[in-house]
Amino acid sequence: MRLGLGVQPTGTLLSAASLRAAGVTASIETDKYGTASWSGADWESPFVHWVSGPVMSSWIYRKPVGSDEHLTAWLEVRLWATGDLEVLPWIENGYLLKAAPGGRPGVYRFVLDGRERFNMTVPVHHHTRQPLISGQALSHWLGADRTVTPKHNATYLATTGLVTPMLAAVQRNLPAFPSWGGVSASFTPYEPFTPTTTIHSTNMGSAGGSDSIGIQPGWESIALVDNSKLGYEQMLRESFRFGAHQIHYRDESTQRPIRFSTRNGVQLRYGDPLLNVANAEDYGLTSTPVLAGGKGDDTNKWARSHQPGSPVLAYVMSGRFWFMEECQHIAAVNFLSTPWTRKGTPYHRCEPVRTPARMQMREAAWCFRNLVNASTVTPDDDPLKQEFDASVDHNIDYYHGRYIAPFGSNGLNPLGLIEHVGNGTTGGDQAWQYDFWTMSWARAIAHRVGSTTAKRKNASAFFEWVSRSIVGRCGTTAASDYLYRSLSTSHAVGNAEYSSLFPGSNPNAYPDWNGGSGPWWESWGAYYEYNARAQGYTGAKVDGPIYGGYSSDANAWTMHAINALRASASLQAPGAAAAMARLEASQDWWWWVSRSNPSGIWGGDTRPTNAHATLTLPLEL
Repeated sequence: MRLGLGVQPTGTLLSAASLRAAGVTASIETDKYGTASWSGADWESPFVHWVSGPVMSSWIYRKPVGSDEHLTAWLEVRLWATGDLEVLPWIENGYLLKAAPGGRPGVYRFVLDGRERFNMTVPVHHHTRQPLISGQALSHWLGADRTVTPKHNATYLATTGLVTPMLAAVQRNLPAFPSWGGVSASFTPYEPFTPTTTIHSTNMGSAGGSDSIGIQPGWESIALVDNSKLGYEQMLRESFRFGAHQIHYRDESTQRPIRFSTRNGVQLRYGDPLLNVANAEDYGLTSTPVLAGGKGDDTNKWARSHQPGSPVLAYVMSGRFWFMEECQHIAAVNFLSTPWTRKGTPYHRCEPVRTPARMQMREAAWCFRNLVNASTVTPDDDPLKQEFDASVDHNIDYYHGRYIAPFGSNGLNPLGLIEHVGNGTTGGDQAWQYDFWTMSWARAIAHRVGSTTAKRKNASAFFEWVSRSIVGRCGTTAASDYLYRSLSTSHAVGNAEYSSLFPGSNPNAYPDWNGGSGPWWESWGAYYEYNARAQGYTGAKVDGPIYGGYSSDANAWTMHAINALRASASLQAPGAAAAMARLEASQDWWWWVSRSNPSGIWGGDTRPTNAHATLTLPLEL
């Protein structure tokens, strides 16, 4: 089926009264905690009127399960003009401040119109939620299964800035769906994340070519480049798996993800199963309650430093409330877990910090990316929209005000570097983290962030300055340039895995980041001389093949750098197009392209047989 422009449908809007008239019943039942059921007049009191139309209307329903203080049952119900009824049920165990949160393991059943549709023993860890579906099902239908597999126009989606465009021109060496698995053909709530069942990162500690790391996760890229039913469905399943992470702190006063402005005095308690939270210092805020029985099973950990992109594409392609709220939950838990950067304010500032607790640049990059995602997918009439927009604006104001406004378009330093802590406690290092930062701001610009024209211009000015950190590493053989062959900063001529991007002309002197006096490297060429010689390289700067980064393949440092450069070129950052042309003219460019692995890091390219994805965002600013 192909969809195109047509005439807007007319007719009477489908109402929830039809559910009551049809006598539909539904229930989510447990063996230990009670039941939540809907029938009769219940249908005319939805929690959210989600979609209203003459072809399809959708409503969200919620009820507590029995008398349990933490467990809630949810339904997303779609009624079609044909009379067909579709239901997505889920169970949730996670509030912000209710006492004694803990797991709710047991048998869970979903019954629709007297017929059992789901029956399984599941752990229901604290602060998680999962759809009550299994196998190949993505929802439950009252009658015949009417599920269709939509194929969206990936080229059009790319022009919106919501996704990375796919350039179908390069023969890949890997099949679309490798025999070793990793692409979800079925779904089981809370199933262990293993390499054969999912490409969703388990502990979010995977480096290099992990499918979950990058500006767009691998499961979304598969859906954009693969025309099969599996290509679409695996993306929905992987996106549902976000719910198994213990990151869902629903506000008990609103029954929605938290509003930053009303919960700015709350912080995540240390010891919750979130990596990096232990780095935080108690900011004296109200902490979330102590977990009953301790941490419990924290298999599916959440790490701000390695968090995937929230499920924007699943929401865009399916329109499901579940995915929109998941984007909101992810932005909210990042806010709750970073009290030191917001300092009690109602804004989530995504900033690398050294004290009182360390926040790496990659954390700041991915937090900002998912904050922007939440702002993008939240409908204008949702009270949370203004909350996310305000935090995005705050970041624009802060970064433009610190790095651009006092110094003009040339910025605080000539290299486009913001203050960064890396894996250490001083200075700025690790070029690939700067590349993450550049990619995240590129995605934000593509999403047209900023609530006013002035803020959008300031965001673009900051991004253009930041893009120097990658454009400058892709220069010519001139003495003032940093040679493009070493863009990843760690290459065959040295063994320093964490090659420094320390900006001081004296590598032992910490520069003046606030006043802008430096000392700074006078040019990228000067830094190249320091970096290359420090790694033992004594040869002349000459054209040649691109040096590999960790792990000397096409899916780690080098590919992060290329993605950041492509993003900069597509957004017309000064010098970026010429720098990209130098890479593409190198003698081994197609070697890199053909060996990019089935991950989301190569600009979103994953597992297609005849496709190569790039992060070119052809947008006019």
